[in-house]
Amino acid sequence: MSQGLDDLLERCKQGDRQSMATLLSRYWQHAQDQAAAVLGDEQLAEDAAQETMVIVFQRLDKLRSPAAFAGWLRQIARSCAYRIVRSGGVSHRELVSEPAVTDQAPAALQRRELERLVRHVVSRLPRPSREPVELYYLDELAQEEIAHKLDIPAGTLKRRLYDARKVLRDMLLGYITDGRLPQGLKPDDDSMIL
Repeated sequence: MSQGLDDLLERCKQGDRQSMATLLSRYWQHAQDQAAAVLGDEQLAEDAAQETMVIVFQRLDKLRSPAAFAGWLRQIARSCAYRIVRSGGVSHRELVSEPAVTDQAPAALQRRELERLVRHVVSRLPRPSREPVELYYLDELAQEEIAHKLDIPAGTLKRRLYDARKVLRDMLLGYITDGRLPQGLKPDDDSMIL
C-alpha cells in the first residue's frame, strides 16, 4: 500500500528511517532530472541530486505545505545545480552550448528542447489559462493549493485546466504538422502526450 505524501513527510520529520528511504526512492530521479536540465551532465546531476536530498531532509521542517513538496524539491535541485556551475567555474551558457559528451547528452538536449517548446506554447495561452497550467504542470502544485492561490473555485480551476489541455494539444500538434518540433523528437514520442 502506497504511503500518502502528507503522512510520509510527517514520518520523515519525526526521523523515521524507512519513510526517509521511501521519500528518497520516490524523488531521487526527479531531483536528478531537474539538475541534469541545468548541468547537461549526468555525473554532476547525480552529485546535485545527492546534495538536494540532504538539504531536503535538513530543511523538511520548514516546508509549509506537503502539497508544495514537488515544487520545493525542484527549486532546491536547481539551486544545487547552479551552485555546482558557479563552483566549477563553468558558466551555464557554456554548459548549454557544449553539453557533456555522453550517451545521455542527446536525450538531455531533446528533453531541454521539448521543455523549451512546451514553455513557449504555455506562454502563448491567455492569462486565465496560463497561470493554472504553469502552477499545475510546471510548478507541480496541488489543485487545491492553486485554487486557493488564484482565489477561484476548484471547479473553475478544473475547467480551465481541461480547456487549456485541449488548446495546448492543438498548438503542439501544429508544431508537429508544421515540422517545427525540436530536432530528434518524433511525432509519436510519448513525451508529447499531455
